[in-house]
Amino acid sequence: MATFETRELSGQLFKNSKREEGSSQPNARGECRINGELWEISAWTKDTKNGGKWQSLSFKKKEERSGND
Repeated sequence: MATFETRELSGQLFKNSKREEGSSQPNARGECRINGELWEISAWTKDTKNGGKWQSLSFKKKEERSGND
């Protein structure tokens, strides 16, 4: 299996297939690399008053996981 490494100042988002309708879980999740550190990205699709769509984003420093997770 090929490994994928996120390049500096880039990232990716994927649809959250485990999200339940009406929940506060993000619509998409992913990660990015900034200053050599990995960050988790969460994205929520929101509606404007005029019926448009926009994305609300949240960034959290990705914690190194131990081999027990």
